[in-house]
Amino acid sequence: MHNAAKEIWEDGPTYDAIVKEFGTIICEAHTQDWQGDSLYALKDLSASTYGFLCFGWGSCSGCDALEACNTAEDLQELMDTLLSEIIPFDDKESLCSFLKEHDWEETFVDTKLGEDFTHKTEEAVTCQ
Repeated sequence: MHNAAKEIWEDGPTYDAIVKEFGTIICEAHTQDWQGDSLYALKDLSASTYGFLCFGWGSCSGCDALEACNTAEDLQELMDTLLSEIIPFDDKESLCSFLKEHDWEETFVDTKLGEDFTHKTEEAVTCQ
């Protein structure tokens, strides 16, 4: 197990704390409800690459992977899973292109959330 998982576990795990281990959060959007989705645009400063991560969550251990974690080892498994789900991009243009062309209606993500996230991400990476 990595030290990051132990530290996050000891501090009280949150999805933001986990995602920050993967890179700098450029933009994020979340469903504002008791269950939903989280979308993150990331930048890996060491490799100058970008990434997109999207996952669902809920309000209980039966429908939320983080709530289901009982140990730091469980948290490490979740971190490994989320890390493997990041879609990588070589540059910010590729990330923006993917988001603009992404058919939010064909995914489980709320279309308005996805479209708002796309616009916020485009604005954020333009400033970098």
